[in-house]
Amino acid sequence: MGGWLTGQFGWRVIFFMNVPVGLLPSGSANISSLANRPGERQTRFDMAGAAAWICGLFALLLALNQGHAYGWTSIPIICLLGVAALLLAGFLLIEQRVEHPMLDLTLFESRPF
Repeated sequence: MGGWLTGQFGWRVIFFMNVPVGLLPSGSANISSLANRPGERQTRFDMAGAAAWICGLFALLLALNQGHAYGWTSIPIICLLGVAALLLAGFLLIEQRVEHPMLDLTLFESRPF
């Protein structure tokens, strides 16, 4: 089918095959999620934890991505790795202290988990 489509319409039409493949599961997920809607909860979003997590991962990934270009022992890379370590450690501290954490750290106490 892929050969016929590319022969008739060009190679770019192959990328449009993903549209129905993606729409069908999305539609069925939306329909099934309406039936399984949980009760309304009044919980607050852990903004501090999310910010620490996002910024920490950004610093870590930027350092890992640019380490070869700048040199692994260069000041910018070492600073980025230090900032990443501080922010990710801060994330763990935040998650231990908030009432509704973004990541429930008690899950890691469960051996099957």
